[in-house]
Amino acid sequence: MKNRDEMMEAADGPSASNSSQRTTMRLWAELLKTCFFIFAALAVIVVGCMAWFAANMRVQSGTASISAKDELIRLATKGSRQTSEEKWLKLPEGETYPYSEDTYYYTVGEKIALRLSEEYIVSPGASGSISFYIIPTRDGAMEVTLYLGLAGYAESTDAGGKTQVSRVADEVLDALLSGHILLFHDYVDGHYSGWLSSGGAAGMVSNAITVTLPETAKANEPFAVTLYWIWPLRYENMVDDLYAQGSAEYTEQFKPFVEAQASELTVIPEASNYSYSRIFLTGEKALSTTDSRSRAYNLADEYIGTNADYLYLTIQMTPYNGETAG
Repeated sequence: MKNRDEMMEAADGPSASNSSQRTTMRLWAELLKTCFFIFAALAVIVVGCMAWFAANMRVQSGTASISAKDELIRLATKGSRQTSEEKWLKLPEGETYPYSEDTYYYTVGEKIALRLSEEYIVSPGASGSISFYIIPTRDGAMEVTLYLGLAGYAESTDAGGKTQVSRVADEVLDALLSGHILLFHDYVDGHYSGWLSSGGAAGMVSNAITVTLPETAKANEPFAVTLYWIWPLRYENMVDDLYAQGSAEYTEQFKPFVEAQASELTVIPEASNYSYSRIFLTGEKALSTTDSRSRAYNLADEYIGTNADYLYLTIQMTPYNGETAG
Protein backbone atom coordinates (compact mmCIF):
# COMPACT_ATOMS: atom_id res chain seq x y z
CA MET A 1 0.00 0.00 0.00
CA LYS A 2 1.41 3.37 -0.99
CA ASN A 3 1.92 6.16 1.49
CA ARG A 4 0.28 9.56 1.21
CA ASP A 5 3.12 11.24 -0.72
CA GLU A 6 3.20 8.47 -3.32
CA MET A 7 -0.56 8.63 -3.75
CA MET A 8 -0.48 12.40 -4.18
CA GLU A 9 2.34 12.18 -6.72
CA ALA A 10 0.45 9.60 -8.78
CA ALA A 11 -2.75 11.65 -8.70
CA ASP A 12 -1.01 14.89 -9.58
CA GLY A 13 0.66 13.69 -12.76
CA PRO A 14 -2.31 13.47 -15.18
CA SER A 15 -3.38 17.06 -14.50
CA ALA A 16 0.00 18.71 -14.98
CA SER A 17 -0.38 21.22 -17.81
CA ASN A 18 3.18 20.86 -19.07
CA SER A 19 3.12 17.06 -19.48
CA SER A 20 3.39 15.62 -22.95
CA GLN A 21 0.52 13.53 -24.29
CA ARG A 22 2.56 10.35 -23.95
CA THR A 23 3.51 11.10 -20.37
CA THR A 24 -0.08 11.99 -19.55
CA MET A 25 -1.34 8.70 -20.95
CA ARG A 26 1.28 6.74 -19.03
CA LEU A 27 0.43 8.48 -15.77
CA TRP A 28 -3.29 7.97 -16.31
CA ALA A 29 -2.59 4.27 -16.81
CA GLU A 30 -0.62 4.18 -13.56
CA LEU A 31 -3.38 6.01 -11.70
CA LEU A 32 -6.07 3.69 -13.00
CA LYS A 33 -3.99 0.69 -11.96
CA THR A 34 -3.50 2.28 -8.55
CA CYS A 35 -7.21 2.95 -8.16
CA PHE A 36 -7.99 -0.66 -9.02
CA PHE A 37 -5.79 -2.01 -6.26
CA ILE A 38 -6.89 0.60 -3.77
CA PHE A 39 -10.55 -0.16 -4.31
CA ALA A 40 -9.82 -3.86 -4.13
CA ALA A 41 -8.26 -3.13 -0.75
CA LEU A 42 -11.32 -1.16 0.30
CA ALA A 43 -13.41 -4.29 -0.09
CA VAL A 44 -11.70 -5.82 2.94
CA ILE A 45 -11.86 -2.84 5.28
CA VAL A 46 -14.01 -4.02 8.17
CA VAL A 47 -16.42 -1.62 9.80
CA GLY A 48 -17.88 -4.44 11.86
CA CYS A 49 -14.80 -5.07 13.98
CA MET A 50 -16.40 -2.73 16.42
CA ALA A 51 -15.44 -1.64 19.89
CA TRP A 52 -18.18 -0.93 22.35
CA PHE A 53 -17.47 1.52 25.12
CA ALA A 54 -19.63 2.47 28.12
CA ALA A 55 -17.91 4.57 30.75
CA ASN A 56 -18.91 7.28 33.25
CA MET A 57 -22.53 6.79 32.36
CA ARG A 58 -25.05 9.58 32.65
CA VAL A 59 -28.76 9.27 31.92
CA GLN A 60 -31.70 11.60 32.41
CA SER A 61 -34.90 10.63 34.22
CA GLY A 62 -37.36 13.49 34.13
CA THR A 63 -35.28 16.52 35.09
CA ALA A 64 -32.86 14.68 37.40
CA SER A 65 -29.34 13.61 36.44
CA ILE A 66 -28.53 10.05 37.46
CA SER A 67 -25.05 8.55 37.73
CA ALA A 68 -23.85 5.14 36.60
CA LYS A 69 -23.79 3.77 40.13
CA ASP A 70 -27.60 3.89 40.20
CA GLU A 71 -27.58 1.31 37.41
CA LEU A 72 -30.81 2.47 35.79
CA ILE A 73 -29.75 1.01 32.45
CA ARG A 74 -27.57 -1.69 31.00
CA LEU A 75 -26.10 -1.46 27.53
CA ALA A 76 -26.51 -4.77 25.73
CA THR A 77 -25.77 -6.49 22.46
CA LYS A 78 -26.52 -9.84 20.84
CA GLY A 79 -25.31 -11.83 17.87
CA SER A 80 -21.79 -12.86 16.89
CA ARG A 81 -18.41 -11.35 17.68
CA GLN A 82 -16.70 -9.71 14.73
CA THR A 83 -13.61 -11.63 13.58
CA SER A 84 -11.27 -8.63 13.46
CA GLU A 85 -12.41 -7.38 16.85
CA GLU A 86 -11.66 -10.77 18.40
CA LYS A 87 -8.26 -10.88 16.73
CA TRP A 88 -7.06 -7.35 17.46
CA LEU A 89 -9.07 -5.72 20.26
CA LYS A 90 -10.01 -8.79 22.30
CA LEU A 91 -12.74 -6.92 24.17
CA PRO A 92 -14.57 -8.51 27.12
CA GLU A 93 -17.55 -10.76 26.48
CA GLY A 94 -19.77 -8.94 28.99
CA GLU A 95 -22.34 -10.50 31.31
CA THR A 96 -24.93 -12.82 29.80
CA TYR A 97 -28.62 -11.99 30.03
CA PRO A 98 -31.12 -14.57 28.69
CA TYR A 99 -34.42 -12.96 27.68
CA SER A 100 -37.23 -14.66 25.79
CA GLU A 101 -35.45 -16.85 23.22
CA ASP A 102 -32.33 -14.66 22.93
CA THR A 103 -29.10 -14.26 24.86
CA TYR A 104 -27.87 -10.71 25.36
CA TYR A 105 -24.50 -9.52 26.61
CA TYR A 106 -24.44 -6.38 28.72
CA THR A 107 -22.19 -4.07 30.66
CA VAL A 108 -22.52 -1.22 33.14
CA GLY A 109 -19.68 1.27 32.87
CA GLU A 110 -17.19 -1.11 31.22
CA LYS A 111 -16.02 -2.11 27.75
CA ILE A 112 -17.80 -4.86 25.88
CA ALA A 113 -17.55 -6.26 22.35
CA LEU A 114 -20.40 -5.22 20.08
CA ARG A 115 -22.01 -8.27 18.49
CA LEU A 116 -23.83 -8.13 15.17
CA SER A 117 -25.99 -10.40 13.07
CA GLU A 118 -23.30 -10.70 10.38
CA GLU A 119 -19.70 -9.88 9.52
CA TYR A 120 -19.51 -6.34 8.21
CA ILE A 121 -17.47 -5.43 5.17
CA VAL A 122 -17.52 -1.79 4.16
CA SER A 123 -16.50 -0.25 0.84
CA PRO A 124 -17.81 2.55 -1.37
CA GLY A 125 -21.40 1.72 -2.19
CA ALA A 126 -21.96 -0.43 0.91
CA SER A 127 -24.66 0.25 3.49
CA GLY A 128 -26.21 -1.46 6.49
CA SER A 129 -27.64 -1.10 9.97
CA ILE A 130 -26.32 -1.55 13.48
CA SER A 131 -28.55 -2.60 16.37
CA PHE A 132 -27.85 -2.58 20.09
CA TYR A 133 -30.02 -2.58 23.18
CA ILE A 134 -30.77 -0.60 26.31
CA ILE A 135 -32.07 -2.66 29.24
CA PRO A 136 -33.71 -0.41 31.86
CA THR A 137 -33.86 -1.55 35.48
CA ARG A 138 -37.14 0.24 36.15
CA ASP A 139 -40.40 0.94 34.30
CA GLY A 140 -41.21 4.18 32.53
CA ALA A 141 -39.77 6.87 30.30
CA MET A 142 -36.09 7.72 30.25
CA GLU A 143 -33.62 9.58 28.03
CA VAL A 144 -30.17 8.20 27.33
CA THR A 145 -27.44 10.18 25.55
CA LEU A 146 -24.98 8.14 23.49
CA TYR A 147 -21.83 9.20 21.64
CA LEU A 148 -20.59 7.44 18.52
CA GLY A 149 -16.99 7.56 17.36
CA LEU A 150 -15.43 6.25 14.15
CA ALA A 151 -11.71 6.08 13.40
CA GLY A 152 -9.32 4.44 10.99
CA TYR A 153 -6.89 1.79 12.24
CA ALA A 154 -3.92 0.25 10.44
CA GLU A 155 -1.66 -2.74 10.83
CA SER A 156 2.02 -2.17 11.60
CA THR A 157 5.00 -4.26 12.64
CA ASP A 158 6.88 -3.54 15.86
CA ALA A 159 10.63 -3.90 16.43
CA GLY A 160 10.19 -7.58 17.26
CA GLY A 161 8.37 -8.32 14.02
CA LYS A 162 4.96 -8.65 15.67
CA THR A 163 1.95 -7.27 13.81
CA GLN A 164 -0.27 -4.89 15.72
CA VAL A 165 -3.23 -2.63 14.97
CA SER A 166 -3.45 0.95 16.19
CA ARG A 167 -5.35 4.10 15.41
CA VAL A 168 -4.07 6.18 12.50
CA ALA A 169 -3.27 9.68 13.74
CA ASP A 170 -4.18 11.56 10.57
CA GLU A 171 -6.50 14.55 10.61
CA VAL A 172 -7.12 14.25 6.87
CA LEU A 173 -8.32 10.67 7.28
CA ASP A 174 -10.50 11.60 10.26
CA ALA A 175 -12.13 14.40 8.30
CA LEU A 176 -12.80 12.27 5.21
CA LEU A 177 -14.29 9.44 7.26
CA SER A 178 -16.77 11.90 8.78
CA GLY A 179 -18.01 12.87 5.32
CA HIS A 180 -18.00 9.49 3.60
CA ILE A 181 -19.38 7.10 6.24
CA LEU A 182 -22.78 8.67 6.92
CA LEU A 183 -24.97 7.68 9.88
CA PHE A 184 -28.74 8.17 10.06
CA HIS A 185 -31.55 7.60 12.53
CA ASP A 186 -34.03 6.32 9.96
CA TYR A 187 -34.27 4.48 6.66
CA VAL A 188 -37.73 4.22 5.06
CA ASP A 189 -38.70 3.25 1.51
CA GLY A 190 -35.13 3.47 0.28
CA HIS A 191 -34.41 6.92 1.72
CA TYR A 192 -32.53 8.18 4.77
CA SER A 193 -33.40 10.83 7.32
CA GLY A 194 -32.19 12.01 10.70
CA TRP A 195 -28.59 12.52 9.60
CA LEU A 196 -26.12 12.35 12.49
CA SER A 197 -23.94 15.29 11.56
CA SER A 198 -20.43 14.60 12.76
CA GLY A 199 -17.53 16.58 14.12
CA GLY A 200 -15.86 16.61 17.52
CA ALA A 201 -12.54 16.28 19.31
CA ALA A 202 -9.31 15.80 17.37
CA GLY A 203 -11.23 15.54 14.09
CA MET A 204 -12.68 12.17 15.11
CA VAL A 205 -16.10 11.34 13.71
CA SER A 206 -18.19 11.97 16.80
CA ASN A 207 -21.99 11.97 16.91
CA ALA A 208 -24.29 12.47 19.86
CA ILE A 209 -27.74 10.90 19.84
CA THR A 210 -30.53 10.87 22.39
CA VAL A 211 -32.54 7.68 22.79
CA THR A 212 -35.95 8.12 24.42
CA LEU A 213 -37.51 5.14 26.14
CA PRO A 214 -41.32 5.46 26.19
CA GLU A 215 -43.63 5.42 29.20
CA THR A 216 -44.47 1.83 28.29
CA ALA A 217 -40.84 0.69 28.71
CA LYS A 218 -40.57 -2.22 31.14
CA ALA A 219 -37.82 -3.05 33.56
CA ASN A 220 -35.43 -5.75 32.29
CA GLU A 221 -36.95 -5.71 28.80
CA PRO A 222 -34.39 -4.97 26.05
CA PHE A 223 -35.16 -1.82 24.06
CA ALA A 224 -33.68 -1.94 20.55
CA VAL A 225 -31.79 0.98 19.03
CA THR A 226 -30.99 0.78 15.32
CA LEU A 227 -28.77 3.12 13.33
CA TYR A 228 -28.29 3.11 9.58
CA TRP A 229 -25.05 3.77 7.71
CA ILE A 230 -24.03 4.20 4.10
CA TRP A 231 -20.84 4.93 2.18
CA PRO A 232 -22.13 6.55 -1.05
CA LEU A 233 -20.43 5.06 -4.06
CA ARG A 234 -20.02 8.35 -5.91
CA TYR A 235 -20.50 12.04 -5.29
CA GLU A 236 -23.62 11.92 -7.45
CA ASN A 237 -25.11 9.21 -5.22
CA MET A 238 -24.52 11.39 -2.17
CA VAL A 239 -26.36 14.39 -3.55
CA ASP A 240 -29.05 12.63 -5.60
CA ASP A 241 -29.98 9.33 -3.96
CA LEU A 242 -29.93 9.53 -0.16
CA TYR A 243 -33.02 11.61 0.56
CA ALA A 244 -36.62 11.50 -0.61
CA GLN A 245 -37.61 14.12 -3.15
CA GLY A 246 -38.62 17.36 -1.46
CA SER A 247 -36.93 16.46 1.82
CA ALA A 248 -36.64 19.52 4.06
CA GLU A 249 -33.65 17.97 5.82
CA TYR A 250 -31.81 17.68 2.51
CA THR A 251 -32.61 21.24 1.45
CA GLU A 252 -31.98 22.93 4.78
CA GLN A 253 -29.19 20.83 6.29
CA PHE A 254 -27.46 18.31 4.05
CA LYS A 255 -27.16 20.26 0.79
CA PRO A 256 -25.70 23.36 2.52
CA PHE A 257 -23.19 21.04 4.23
CA VAL A 258 -22.07 19.60 0.89
CA GLU A 259 -21.75 23.04 -0.68
CA ALA A 260 -19.68 24.26 2.24
CA GLN A 261 -17.31 21.30 1.91
CA ALA A 262 -16.69 22.20 -1.73
CA SER A 263 -15.57 25.72 -0.83
CA GLU A 264 -14.11 25.46 2.68
CA LEU A 265 -10.95 23.50 1.86
CA THR A 266 -7.90 23.12 4.10
CA VAL A 267 -4.42 22.86 2.60
CA ILE A 268 -2.46 19.74 3.51
CA PRO A 269 0.87 21.04 4.90
CA GLU A 270 2.94 18.08 3.69
CA ALA A 271 1.40 18.31 0.20
CA SER A 272 0.68 21.98 -0.29
CA ASN A 273 -0.75 21.49 -3.78
CA TYR A 274 -3.60 19.52 -2.23
CA SER A 275 -6.46 20.51 0.03
CA TYR A 276 -9.31 18.66 1.70
CA SER A 277 -12.61 18.95 3.50
CA ARG A 278 -14.88 16.32 5.01
CA ILE A 279 -15.98 15.15 1.55
CA PHE A 280 -13.29 16.13 -0.93
CA LEU A 281 -9.58 15.73 -1.53
CA THR A 282 -8.29 17.71 -4.48
CA GLY A 283 -5.36 19.30 -6.24
CA GLU A 284 -7.69 21.52 -8.26
CA LYS A 285 -8.17 25.20 -7.55
CA ALA A 286 -11.96 25.10 -7.48
CA LEU A 287 -14.72 22.51 -7.11
CA SER A 288 -17.44 24.35 -8.96
CA THR A 289 -18.58 21.57 -11.30
CA THR A 290 -20.00 18.09 -10.80
CA ASP A 291 -17.02 16.59 -12.65
CA SER A 292 -14.46 18.28 -10.41
CA ARG A 293 -16.36 17.26 -7.30
CA SER A 294 -16.64 13.67 -8.54
CA ARG A 295 -12.88 13.50 -9.04
CA ALA A 296 -12.27 14.98 -5.59
CA TYR A 297 -14.74 12.56 -3.97
CA ASN A 298 -13.11 9.54 -5.63
CA LEU A 299 -9.64 10.68 -4.60
CA ALA A 300 -10.91 10.98 -1.03
CA ASP A 301 -12.13 7.36 -1.20
CA GLU A 302 -8.72 6.31 -2.43
CA TYR A 303 -7.09 8.16 0.44
CA ILE A 304 -9.25 6.33 2.98
CA GLY A 305 -8.39 2.97 1.44
CA THR A 306 -4.70 3.83 1.30
CA ASN A 307 -4.41 4.88 4.94
CA ALA A 308 -6.82 2.62 6.86
CA ASP A 309 -7.00 -1.16 7.10
CA TYR A 310 -9.89 -1.23 9.60
CA LEU A 311 -12.65 1.10 10.71
CA TYR A 312 -13.65 0.85 14.35
CA LEU A 313 -16.91 2.18 15.75
CA THR A 314 -17.31 3.03 19.42
CA ILE A 315 -20.53 3.66 21.32
CA GLN A 316 -20.21 5.27 24.73
CA MET A 317 -22.06 7.34 27.28
CA THR A 318 -19.63 10.25 27.45
CA PRO A 319 -18.23 12.47 24.68
CA TYR A 320 -15.24 11.12 22.79
CA ASN A 321 -11.99 12.37 24.35
CA GLY A 322 -9.43 11.10 21.88
CA GLU A 323 -8.74 7.70 23.46
CA THR A 324 -8.09 4.74 21.18
CA ALA A 325 -10.47 1.82 20.85
CA GLY A 326 -8.06 -0.82 22.11
